[in-house]
Amino acid sequence: MSPLSVLVVEDNGATRRVLRDALASTGLIVLEARDGTSALDLFESHAVNLVLVDLLLPDMDGFELAKRLRAMPNGNGIPIVAVSGLLSPADEHRLAEAGFTDLLLKPIAPSTLLPAVDSFLSLSHARPQAAGEGRRVLVVDDDQIQLRLGSLRLSALGYEVTTASDGRAALELARQSPPDAIVSDVLMPELDGFGLCVEVRRDPALADVPVVLVSSHYLDESDRALGLRAGANAYVARTPTLDAAVEALHEALTAQAPRSAPAAEGIAEEHAGRVVRQLEKQVALNSRLAHRAALQATELALLGAMSTALTRDLDIRESLDEVLAACLDAGGISRGAMLLREPGGELVVHAYGGFAPNGGAALADFFGHPQLLSEALDSGQLLKIPGPQLPSDVAREILARANALSLLIAPIVSADEPLGALLFISSSRDLTQTDRCAFARTVAGQVGQAIALARAFGRVAASEERFRSLVAAMEEVVFEVDHDGVVVDVHGVRLEREGLDPGQYRGRHLLAALSPAARAAHEPALARALAGETVVFDWSTDRVKSGLLHFQTSLSPRRGPSGDVVSVVGVARDVTDLRRAQAAASASERMATLGMLAAGVAHELNNPLTSVISNVDYARRELARIRRATPPQEPEDLPLFLAMLGTEVGEPLADAEAAAERVRTIVRDMRVFSRADEEATVPVDVRRAVESSLRLAWNEIRHRARLVKQYEAVPPVEATEGRLGQVILNILVNAAQALPEGHAEHNEISVRTRLLGDDAVAIDVIDTGPGIPPATLERIFDPFFTTKPSGVGTGLGLVICQRIVTTFGGRILVDSEVGRGTTFTIVLPIAEEERAAPAAAASKAPAPAPAPRRGRILCIDDEPTISMTLKRLLQGEHDVTTCSGGEEALALIAAGERYDVVLCDLMMPTMTGMEVHTAVEAFDPELASRFVFLTGGAFTQAGLEFMARVPNLRLEKPFNHQALRVVINNILQR
Repeated sequence: MSPLSVLVVEDNGATRRVLRDALASTGLIVLEARDGTSALDLFESHAVNLVLVDLLLPDMDGFELAKRLRAMPNGNGIPIVAVSGLLSPADEHRLAEAGFTDLLLKPIAPSTLLPAVDSFLSLSHARPQAAGEGRRVLVVDDDQIQLRLGSLRLSALGYEVTTASDGRAALELARQSPPDAIVSDVLMPELDGFGLCVEVRRDPALADVPVVLVSSHYLDESDRALGLRAGANAYVARTPTLDAAVEALHEALTAQAPRSAPAAEGIAEEHAGRVVRQLEKQVALNSRLAHRAALQATELALLGAMSTALTRDLDIRESLDEVLAACLDAGGISRGAMLLREPGGELVVHAYGGFAPNGGAALADFFGHPQLLSEALDSGQLLKIPGPQLPSDVAREILARANALSLLIAPIVSADEPLGALLFISSSRDLTQTDRCAFARTVAGQVGQAIALARAFGRVAASEERFRSLVAAMEEVVFEVDHDGVVVDVHGVRLEREGLDPGQYRGRHLLAALSPAARAAHEPALARALAGETVVFDWSTDRVKSGLLHFQTSLSPRRGPSGDVVSVVGVARDVTDLRRAQAAASASERMATLGMLAAGVAHELNNPLTSVISNVDYARRELARIRRATPPQEPEDLPLFLAMLGTEVGEPLADAEAAAERVRTIVRDMRVFSRADEEATVPVDVRRAVESSLRLAWNEIRHRARLVKQYEAVPPVEATEGRLGQVILNILVNAAQALPEGHAEHNEISVRTRLLGDDAVAIDVIDTGPGIPPATLERIFDPFFTTKPSGVGTGLGLVICQRIVTTFGGRILVDSEVGRGTTFTIVLPIAEEERAAPAAAASKAPAPAPAPRRGRILCIDDEPTISMTLKRLLQGEHDVTTCSGGEEALALIAAGERYDVVLCDLMMPTMTGMEVHTAVEAFDPELASRFVFLTGGAFTQAGLEFMARVPNLRLEKPFNHQALRVVINNILQR
């Protein structure tokens, strides 16, 4: 037969565990639900034989749940038992209506629960639930709980139940409307069960009604015989689930054999005698109960005293004198003592009462038998004197020396560790009685727990103090906020160093206690942490004295036993020095990379520079030769002469121009590594960034591998061109260095751009190198981890690359297989909008149309060769004025000179182009809008911010004649 299953529906975890453990110990399968919805699901998906339902549930009450269970398939045949504390009258009426089989009152001890459950399960299998259908039963009991339980049980079996709280009321109800049967308690006021049975049998209208008498006290055979003589059909003992009463009722109704009227002779006298004897038994029982209740009240009082001592002082010994005095007084004990074991193992009298001032010595010697104390303590068993544990002569000697009638030694033990002993001595009472022994054991056990708790509290307090000292000495600020975001505690030596009182933060909401800059960073992070996420984030604040400070805060949720977030622990650390060190390391890494590429770049520059020098020298010599030659005398020979001149001079100069343009491109690419860090991201052309990095890395690549480019058309990404170029270049160099030199035809490096979904662009760098072993692959982004020889790599390249890409909102992915190569993928978000970068003229532009008009051009540059070059290029079409500094230019403008275009160097030693522009803008904004800034590409932070703010065009040096003419013509056409 398969095990029976019980569904327990209870939202209180502790009560649910008690019920589960008790039921499972009998072999039952226990299904648990903490709310009504879960209970319905379990009932539908499992074969359930019994349901225990708490009436108070989080999503629906037990009454609603019972109705839904009854409406489900096979719900009518399953016992459903309510589990609740005291009920209101209204709820009592709802129990049967909702379909409950019975009620169990909290708290439920296993000794009560298990028989009841066994009865419910047996009842559900033994008889159909409708066994009493169509029968009306009168239930009589002066105990309202028993009356309610009996009513529920019989109602669940289909009986129609009416109730009465005493025999007299029951008799009146029966005479008004005779029931099919009566189930009555025996011990009741006014008219007890014996009397009710006699009156029913004497009434002709009720004489045939079956009567079942139920009792918890009248259980002698003479009581049973008296009940049957009084006319009862059955006389049964009360059980928690009324099994015997239900069985007797069923038999009485089935037999339908009426009882004869009782004989009048002797019933009254015997009834009175049984009542008197029962009362005497109750008085004796109540006396013992009263005595036991007094002892239990004493035990509770002692528990209260020890609890007070624990909360008042962690050293429980300071309060044990009071506890011992209360114990002796409440127990009616004349003398007593408490002996506690010291760390060295010695028993020391700690407190005593009822002895002379020097009585401690006699106690320590234990009246000539000190070993008995140690033996009793080690055994952990209560020692009674006199008692069977000691020889009678030893017991008499001890009692004589103690001047006592009896004596108890109760060991104080906690977790099997002997802590000491309680000694109780009485000169007039027998302390060896069962209740006195139980009292001594209980008090000793509670004292042991109190001492153990006090020691545990002491250890916790010491640990907490060590923790507070440790945290208080930390540079980091450690704080905790509750689930509402209110600061619970805060520590950190930084607070003291800055003159801040931790108390000013406690009790305040974290966001209210922070500065605006810190609040903006912490608000979204705190919301995520309270939702259960661990969050680490950086933030900065600008202080007048300290400048820009960088911080990192980590927020970690702390969960309670139920798994809910109860608080958040935060650690805030000053990472200003770390960030500065990282910036220095980043610059060092870039310089190391640049140094590594310097030889290749020099090689790349030498080739075009050689072409420039050679071709210019050749052109110069050819022009000198042509000057010496005699031009053709005949006009028809002139075209031939000019053609020859173009071939011999024009081609070398064109070659020189192409080589110079190649140098210009290489220099522009190298500026990626010379610019200051740019914080603001802009839309960046991915292909341009890749090509720039490839040109710089080409000397590393070409001796090791073939280069394959696969460019898909992709939109701009959100980044800064300089930093993105640094990332791509670093990965390209790593890929090249993974390949051996001199085998370019056998190796390949592929660079690919592609769309990744709808919102990202991927840049893949793929090499056919040896691949990365798994153990190394796990650590490639760890700071200072490198597989390169000492002096070749710092172990920061990929760390910095990852940080840069993360700053852009992207990520770096790595896929590698040993022997098959490695793929690095840079994933970046597509730019949200096409924000224009500071305007700049194209380095290559189509041949411009002739100038629309002759203009007045002012050239401001501290380099005389630049000014003369500009004048030489422009003076054929425009009137050009040159100045060597901003002061000279402002003097001309102040004197009334006006210009159509102002070509101004951005960075000059005495007065920058930014300052010149600002001064002109103050009195002539229209002229200021005609400034074109000439830059060498080396921007300061102020220069970057200035160029991002003003809309003026700029030309990067070196520029060509065509680009210059395009810019000037555009301004002249306004």
